[in-house]
Amino acid sequence: MFRYFLMLLLLTFAVACGGSDKPAPKTSGGDSAAVDEDDEDDTGISVRQTYSADKGTAGVKGTIKFEGKARRRPIDMGSEKYCENCYGEDGPPKSESVVVGENGELANVFVHITSGLKNWKFQKGTGEVHIDQIKCMYVPHVTGVQVGQTLKIANSDSVMHNIHASDKSGDDWFNQGQPNKGDVFTREVGGSDAGFYTMKCDVHGWMAAYICVVKNPFFAVSGTDGAFSLDKLPAGTYTVEAWHEKYGKKTQQVTVKDGETAEISFTFSK
Repeated sequence: MFRYFLMLLLLTFAVACGGSDKPAPKTSGGDSAAVDEDDEDDTGISVRQTYSADKGTAGVKGTIKFEGKARRRPIDMGSEKYCENCYGEDGPPKSESVVVGENGELANVFVHITSGLKNWKFQKGTGEVHIDQIKCMYVPHVTGVQVGQTLKIANSDSVMHNIHASDKSGDDWFNQGQPNKGDVFTREVGGSDAGFYTMKCDVHGWMAAYICVVKNPFFAVSGTDGAFSLDKLPAGTYTVEAWHEKYGKKTQQVTVKDGETAEISFTFSK
């Protein structure tokens, strides 16, 4: 009887002192994850306007340059006769990893705004963005997509390809076989897709392209003349980032006023 009474007493004491099983609420601190300005909510922002093209009369334009010697190596397509035969006497195409013009202009650089837009709300992008597989190469080599747009990837070759896109951690975004000419892969690009992806063909190892998904409409890819232009910006101070698949990132801060276009340039080197 005494033993039963002692157990009952201990049980009552444990319930009284143990408290709730729910974990204590978390508090913010120095270890909280950093958030890009595009991802911030309205907290602490006194004015947050909805952007429309008519509100942007400023711009940023410039040129991407390369210092040093760059040699475009021919691509060996001997493992796939169909691909090799696409080029005939013209010989195989050359690598698009580093494309430099006669005066040092660097192509295939993705340029976009990374900060300075937190006071603006952006509608999702509209329309379609197309990538094709032509003569066993991805066209274009670097593509920008705004969240909300539709990405369409076609196979225009009479040979099997597959489109295998993954992020820098190696996590797949998509991996889809396209065995037939005319096959088209379609993906609606959502907010969680934002990031940079490498797309490869597991059938043909030389095939590679890059897809850059961003949340605002201010981006461009430099052409063979190295030029880029970011138009219809609201007046403000921005961080502009230039990204190259081999040489990484460079950033600059620029301030633009309504009705004006600022000029900047980036230089990459080995």
